[in-house]
Amino acid sequence: MTGTPATVRGTPLWTPEFRGAAERAVKTMTEFEAERRMPATAEQVYAVAAAHLDEWLPGPVAAPPAGHGDRLRLAWGGGRLQVVPGAAGTSHATLHLSVPAGQRGDDLPARLRDSLDRLAVLSGSPG
Repeated sequence: MTGTPATVRGTPLWTPEFRGAAERAVKTMTEFEAERRMPATAEQVYAVAAAHLDEWLPGPVAAPPAGHGDRLRLAWGGGRLQVVPGAAGTSHATLHLSVPAGQRGDDLPARLRDSLDRLAVLSGSPG
């Protein structure tokens, strides 16, 4: 690399120590993802998701999610929801969660599907 290194508290970002710590952090997380067709437009699903987090997410969120309305994406520590337009007034929602690798996640795939089902009902599906 050339030029001046970017720093965080005086530590060059591409030192072997930094890269090693970042790689260990990535390897200690287990990723889960589920997708579902939604019965409403992407904008409508996004608005409902942002307004009713505690009614559809599989668990509490420690900090309020950062909304990216222009991209129809909500992100929070350890998770994100992306909503994309579908055909004829429908959309597709993808829910992604990262959990510590040692944490039991046996039921997490089912909980993600249940969460998306609850979001579909909130967004206008009869169930």
